[in-house]
Amino acid sequence: MNGEWKNKNLHSYRQALRLLEEAQAGTCRQSVAFAAFVKAARDQDMVVSDQPSEALKRLDVLAIHAQDRQLPRSV
Repeated sequence: MNGEWKNKNLHSYRQALRLLEEAQAGTCRQSVAFAAFVKAARDQDMVVSDQPSEALKRLDVLAIHAQDRQLPRSV
């Protein structure tokens, strides 16, 4: 959260920052902190899309195929 934010005083930004710090300390679930981060970014019009990019979709397909091609373990 060290990047360029329009308003670091906005409640959602401060909440996300606090939750991210708690997640790093192990006192908050990472999914909760990430959701707060996304909300803060949306509140400041920083989220371009919530859909994965074409490149990320292709990478996912390659990763799945790589798992399928792994050689079976010998017994």
